[in-house]
Amino acid sequence: MSIGDRINSQLKALNLSQAELARRVGVAQPTINNLINRNKVGTKYLHKIAAELRTTPAYLSGETDDPSEGYVAPPSIEVVAEDLGLVPVREFDLTLGMGASFLDSEPNYKVQHFPREWLRAFTHSPPEDLFFAHAVGDSMQPTMVSGDIVLIDRRQQVVDNADLIWAMTYEGMGMIKRIGPARGGQIEIISDNQSVRSRFVMPEDVHIIGRIVAVVRKM
Repeated sequence: MSIGDRINSQLKALNLSQAELARRVGVAQPTINNLINRNKVGTKYLHKIAAELRTTPAYLSGETDDPSEGYVAPPSIEVVAEDLGLVPVREFDLTLGMGASFLDSEPNYKVQHFPREWLRAFTHSPPEDLFFAHAVGDSMQPTMVSGDIVLIDRRQQVVDNADLIWAMTYEGMGMIKRIGPARGGQIEIISDNQSVRSRFVMPEDVHIIGRIVAVVRKM
């Protein structure tokens, strides 16, 4: 089998397209096509191509006929994170635009890994009860500014201190505010920005997501 045949065989075995392999390796799709159809191979790409095809350069170059011989799968992100003492924390795409963003459904999220001990400086809640969000807007200035990263602890949902800041939903919107008591059984949703008026609402209309336990800001 030629180099092209071996690459093509692995592509089929992994159900990968030439375009996807090219994207992963960082080359143009015609480069992969030339390797397959013209048996042209650049040695600087051989190791990358072999790794993405879950085989070895020795197999692609014909030194062995066994694509698994000598191949060692790279450790997963989870294994590497565990070895480094990192834990997964979800990062939600919640925005603050004037303090609120529409939350018609559960927000999409991705996972980031952070040092366990660093997180414990802010909260002892387990990582699965935490998530990060990016602040957008000026309703909580100067406490928060657009671009800040906030750490939200979902285990803390009982509002018992007006000095604390909470992530919540109200009338289909997500927001990050302070909460204070008001007359007539209502609560006050408070912005730190003095130009943004408070809202007075019924407690049952507000769903507490969690407490803001840290704000990370780029200096």
